[in-house]
Amino acid sequence: MFDKLAKLFIGDRPAGTSAKKKEEIFLIDFISKRSSGETIEKAIVNFPLDSLAIIINGEEKPFDAYYVRNEGLSSDELYFRIATPKYKFWILPKDLSRFMKIAEKKRAMQIENRKKQNKEFNANLNTPVNYDSITDEIYKCFITGKSGTNEICTPEKFEEIESQISAICKSKNGRYYKSKSKSAKYAIIFSPYSRLNSNIGRLREEGYKVTTLERALQHFGLYHLLDYELMVQKEKEAIDYLKSRYC
Repeated sequence: MFDKLAKLFIGDRPAGTSAKKKEEIFLIDFISKRSSGETIEKAIVNFPLDSLAIIINGEEKPFDAYYVRNEGLSSDELYFRIATPKYKFWILPKDLSRFMKIAEKKRAMQIENRKKQNKEFNANLNTPVNYDSITDEIYKCFITGKSGTNEICTPEKFEEIESQISAICKSKNGRYYKSKSKSAKYAIIFSPYSRLNSNIGRLREEGYKVTTLERALQHFGLYHLLDYELMVQKEKEAIDYLKSRYC
Protein backbone atom coordinates (compact mmCIF):
# COMPACT_ATOMS: atom_id res chain seq x y z
CA MET A 1 0.00 0.00 0.00
CA PHE A 2 2.80 2.40 0.92
CA ASP A 3 4.63 1.64 -2.34
CA LYS A 4 1.46 2.30 -4.35
CA LEU A 5 0.89 5.60 -2.53
CA ALA A 6 4.51 6.58 -3.08
CA LYS A 7 4.23 5.85 -6.78
CA LEU A 8 1.10 8.02 -6.94
CA PHE A 9 3.01 10.99 -5.53
CA ILE A 10 6.47 10.54 -7.04
CA GLY A 11 5.95 8.08 -9.88
CA ASP A 12 8.90 5.84 -10.68
CA ARG A 13 11.52 8.37 -9.58
CA PRO A 14 13.66 7.36 -6.61
CA ALA A 15 13.04 9.22 -3.36
CA GLY A 16 14.93 12.48 -3.27
CA THR A 17 14.56 13.40 -6.92
CA SER A 18 12.01 15.42 -8.83
CA ALA A 19 11.53 16.17 -12.49
CA LYS A 20 12.88 19.72 -12.31
CA LYS A 21 14.56 19.53 -8.90
CA LYS A 22 12.04 21.86 -7.30
CA GLU A 23 11.71 19.75 -4.18
CA GLU A 24 13.34 17.13 -1.99
CA ILE A 25 11.28 14.02 -1.34
CA PHE A 26 11.65 11.56 1.52
CA LEU A 27 9.90 8.34 2.45
CA ILE A 28 9.85 8.48 6.25
CA ASP A 29 8.64 5.58 8.39
CA PHE A 30 7.72 7.65 11.46
CA ILE A 31 6.94 11.33 12.17
CA SER A 32 5.65 12.39 15.56
CA LYS A 33 3.74 15.61 16.18
CA ARG A 34 5.33 17.14 19.25
CA SER A 35 2.17 18.94 20.41
CA SER A 36 -0.11 15.90 20.44
CA GLY A 37 2.25 12.93 20.41
CA GLU A 38 0.42 11.59 17.36
CA THR A 39 2.58 9.45 15.08
CA ILE A 40 2.33 9.48 11.29
CA GLU A 41 3.59 6.24 9.79
CA LYS A 42 4.92 5.60 6.30
CA ALA A 43 4.86 9.26 5.26
CA ILE A 44 5.76 10.80 1.94
CA VAL A 45 7.41 14.12 2.76
CA ASN A 46 8.06 16.84 0.19
CA PHE A 47 10.21 19.89 0.90
CA PRO A 48 9.67 22.54 -1.83
CA LEU A 49 13.06 24.20 -2.30
CA ASP A 50 11.69 27.72 -2.72
CA SER A 51 9.41 28.00 0.32
CA LEU A 52 9.17 27.35 4.05
CA ALA A 53 6.58 24.64 3.55
CA ILE A 54 6.48 20.94 4.28
CA ILE A 55 4.07 18.57 2.52
CA ILE A 56 3.23 15.40 4.43
CA ASN A 57 1.16 12.89 2.48
CA GLY A 58 -0.10 15.68 0.23
CA GLU A 59 -1.02 18.12 3.01
CA GLU A 60 0.98 21.34 2.93
CA LYS A 61 1.86 23.12 6.16
CA PRO A 62 4.37 25.76 7.30
CA PHE A 63 7.67 24.17 8.35
CA ASP A 64 9.09 25.70 11.52
CA ALA A 65 12.85 25.20 11.29
CA TYR A 66 13.76 27.54 14.15
CA TYR A 67 15.95 24.69 15.37
CA VAL A 68 16.94 21.39 13.78
CA ARG A 69 18.48 19.02 16.30
CA ASN A 70 19.91 15.53 15.81
CA GLU A 71 18.99 13.63 18.98
CA GLY A 72 20.94 10.54 18.02
CA LEU A 73 19.96 7.00 17.20
CA SER A 74 16.64 5.44 18.15
CA SER A 75 16.64 2.63 20.72
CA ASP A 76 16.62 0.03 17.93
CA GLU A 77 19.49 1.90 16.22
CA LEU A 78 17.61 1.91 12.92
CA TYR A 79 16.89 5.65 12.71
CA PHE A 80 18.30 9.02 13.62
CA ARG A 81 15.79 11.13 15.52
CA ILE A 82 15.69 14.70 14.16
CA ALA A 83 13.75 17.20 16.27
CA THR A 84 12.21 20.47 15.07
CA PRO A 85 9.76 22.69 16.99
CA LYS A 86 6.66 20.90 15.65
CA TYR A 87 7.85 17.49 14.51
CA LYS A 88 10.28 14.71 15.28
CA PHE A 89 11.42 12.69 12.27
CA TRP A 90 12.81 9.15 12.32
CA ILE A 91 15.37 9.33 9.50
CA LEU A 92 17.17 6.37 7.98
CA PRO A 93 20.99 6.70 8.07
CA LYS A 94 21.15 6.75 4.26
CA ASP A 95 18.90 9.86 4.22
CA LEU A 96 20.44 11.68 7.19
CA SER A 97 22.90 13.91 5.34
CA ARG A 98 20.38 14.96 2.70
CA PHE A 99 17.63 15.57 5.27
CA MET A 100 19.88 17.69 7.49
CA LYS A 101 21.06 19.68 4.48
CA ILE A 102 17.52 20.61 3.40
CA ALA A 103 16.41 21.22 7.02
CA GLU A 104 19.35 23.57 7.62
CA LYS A 105 18.57 25.34 4.36
CA LYS A 106 14.99 25.85 5.57
CA ARG A 107 16.34 27.15 8.88
CA ALA A 108 18.57 29.67 7.09
CA MET A 109 15.59 30.77 4.97
CA GLN A 110 13.48 31.22 8.10
CA ILE A 111 16.16 33.29 9.84
CA GLU A 112 16.61 35.47 6.75
CA ASN A 113 12.84 35.94 6.41
CA ARG A 114 12.60 36.91 10.07
CA LYS A 115 15.38 39.48 9.68
CA LYS A 116 13.61 40.93 6.65
CA GLN A 117 10.27 41.02 8.46
CA ASN A 118 11.83 42.66 11.53
CA LYS A 119 13.47 45.29 9.31
CA GLU A 120 10.14 46.03 7.61
CA PHE A 121 8.34 46.05 10.96
CA ASN A 122 10.94 48.44 12.38
CA ALA A 123 10.39 50.83 9.47
CA ASN A 124 6.64 50.39 9.92
CA LEU A 125 6.80 51.35 13.59
CA ASN A 126 9.08 54.32 13.06
CA THR A 127 7.15 55.88 10.20
CA PRO A 128 4.70 58.56 11.38
CA VAL A 129 1.05 57.57 10.98
CA ASN A 130 -1.23 59.92 9.07
CA TYR A 131 -4.99 59.53 9.34
CA ASP A 132 -7.62 60.88 6.99
CA SER A 133 -9.50 64.04 7.84
CA ILE A 134 -13.10 63.39 8.84
CA THR A 135 -15.88 64.33 6.41
CA ASP A 136 -19.60 63.61 6.27
CA GLU A 137 -18.75 60.19 4.85
CA ILE A 138 -17.89 59.16 8.45
CA TYR A 139 -21.59 58.39 8.89
CA LYS A 140 -21.01 55.21 6.91
CA CYS A 141 -18.43 53.46 9.03
CA PHE A 142 -17.33 50.41 10.99
CA ILE A 143 -14.91 49.82 13.86
CA THR A 144 -11.95 47.52 13.32
CA GLY A 145 -9.28 46.23 15.71
CA LYS A 146 -11.71 45.35 18.48
CA SER A 147 -9.85 42.40 20.00
CA GLY A 148 -7.69 42.82 23.09
CA THR A 149 -9.31 46.09 24.12
CA ASN A 150 -10.97 45.07 27.40
CA GLU A 151 -8.34 46.98 29.35
CA ILE A 152 -9.46 50.16 27.63
CA CYS A 153 -13.20 49.73 27.99
CA THR A 154 -15.56 47.01 29.13
CA PRO A 155 -17.75 45.08 26.66
CA GLU A 156 -20.76 46.90 28.09
CA LYS A 157 -19.14 50.29 27.50
CA PHE A 158 -18.19 49.30 23.96
CA GLU A 159 -21.78 48.24 23.26
CA GLU A 160 -22.87 51.70 24.42
CA ILE A 161 -20.32 53.33 22.10
CA GLU A 162 -21.55 51.26 19.15
CA SER A 163 -25.18 51.96 19.98
CA GLN A 164 -24.70 55.72 20.12
CA ILE A 165 -22.55 55.82 16.97
CA SER A 166 -25.23 53.77 15.19
CA ALA A 167 -27.96 56.19 16.26
CA ILE A 168 -25.96 59.21 15.09
CA CYS A 169 -25.15 57.62 11.72
CA LYS A 170 -28.79 56.74 11.20
CA SER A 171 -29.87 60.31 12.00
CA LYS A 172 -27.46 61.49 9.28
CA ASN A 173 -28.89 59.08 6.70
CA GLY A 174 -25.86 56.85 7.09
CA ARG A 175 -25.22 53.52 8.74
CA TYR A 176 -22.89 52.03 11.31
CA TYR A 177 -21.75 48.55 10.26
CA LYS A 178 -20.94 45.97 12.90
CA SER A 179 -18.15 44.62 10.70
CA LYS A 180 -16.25 45.49 7.53
CA SER A 181 -18.60 46.34 4.67
CA LYS A 182 -18.08 47.40 1.07
CA SER A 183 -20.73 50.07 1.63
CA ALA A 184 -18.77 51.71 4.46
CA LYS A 185 -16.60 54.74 3.77
CA TYR A 186 -14.56 54.93 6.98
CA ALA A 187 -12.65 52.34 8.97
CA ILE A 188 -12.34 53.39 12.62
CA ILE A 189 -9.40 51.74 14.38
CA PHE A 190 -9.80 50.85 18.05
CA SER A 191 -6.88 48.68 19.20
CA PRO A 192 -3.50 50.44 19.61
CA TYR A 193 -1.87 47.30 18.17
CA SER A 194 -3.73 47.83 14.88
CA ARG A 195 -2.42 51.36 14.35
CA LEU A 196 0.44 50.48 12.06
CA ASN A 197 1.12 51.98 8.65
CA SER A 198 0.87 48.56 7.03
CA ASN A 199 -2.62 47.98 8.45
CA ILE A 200 -3.75 51.49 7.58
CA GLY A 201 -2.37 51.04 4.06
CA ARG A 202 -4.32 47.80 3.59
CA LEU A 203 -7.55 49.46 4.68
CA ARG A 204 -6.96 52.33 2.24
CA GLU A 205 -6.23 49.86 -0.56
CA GLU A 206 -9.64 48.34 0.19
CA GLY A 207 -11.21 51.74 -0.41
CA TYR A 208 -11.71 53.08 3.13
CA LYS A 209 -10.68 56.30 4.73
CA VAL A 210 -9.08 55.62 8.09
CA THR A 211 -9.29 57.29 11.48
CA THR A 212 -9.05 56.34 15.14
CA LEU A 213 -11.83 55.74 17.63
CA GLU A 214 -10.80 58.82 19.62
CA ARG A 215 -11.02 61.11 16.59
CA ALA A 216 -14.35 59.61 15.55
CA LEU A 217 -15.86 60.01 19.02
CA GLN A 218 -14.74 63.64 19.14
CA HIS A 219 -16.47 64.23 15.80
CA PHE A 220 -19.64 62.48 16.98
CA GLY A 221 -19.72 64.48 20.22
CA LEU A 222 -19.20 61.31 22.25
CA TYR A 223 -15.89 62.33 23.80
CA HIS A 224 -17.11 61.41 27.27
CA LEU A 225 -17.51 57.71 26.44
CA LEU A 226 -13.79 56.91 26.33
CA ASP A 227 -10.94 57.35 28.79
CA TYR A 228 -8.55 59.28 26.55
CA GLU A 229 -5.66 59.35 29.01
CA LEU A 230 -5.85 55.57 29.29
CA MET A 231 -6.01 55.30 25.50
CA VAL A 232 -2.84 57.36 25.10
CA GLN A 233 -1.11 55.24 27.75
CA LYS A 234 -2.13 51.96 26.08
CA GLU A 235 -1.03 53.20 22.65
CA LYS A 236 2.40 54.07 24.03
CA GLU A 237 2.64 50.67 25.75
CA ALA A 238 1.70 48.91 22.52
CA ILE A 239 4.37 50.73 20.52
CA ASP A 240 7.01 50.11 23.20
CA TYR A 241 6.14 46.41 23.31
CA LEU A 242 6.22 46.00 19.53
CA LYS A 243 9.58 47.78 19.32
CA SER A 244 11.06 45.59 22.05
CA ARG A 245 9.69 42.47 20.36
CA TYR A 246 10.53 43.14 16.72
CA CYS A 247 13.03 45.97 16.42
